[in-house]
Amino acid sequence: MQLTEQLQSLVTENQLSSASGMIGKFIGGLTEDNDRVAGFVVSVIRQGDDITLELDNGWHVPISGVETVIDPDLLPDADPPDEPEGEAPAE
Repeated sequence: MQLTEQLQSLVTENQLSSASGMIGKFIGGLTEDNDRVAGFVVSVIRQGDDITLELDNGWHVPISGVETVIDPDLLPDADPPDEPEGEAPAE
């Protein structure tokens, strides 16, 4: 394996690790089409060397497009991703 391939692999693994730490966090950023979006991260998708965050509202944000990360535990009235505003939690 060449040095550049090893370095690219290391960068990708580092991005995947960082992205995984964002699951459950509220993020804001730009989509591939430069749409500004925000939402709770529900999953991380890796396709080749590309790492993308899937938000609870259906948007996908590449890791390079993330501008803001907020821990919802620090927000006074944040709804968790599984309880959208206006709906009562299931009993």
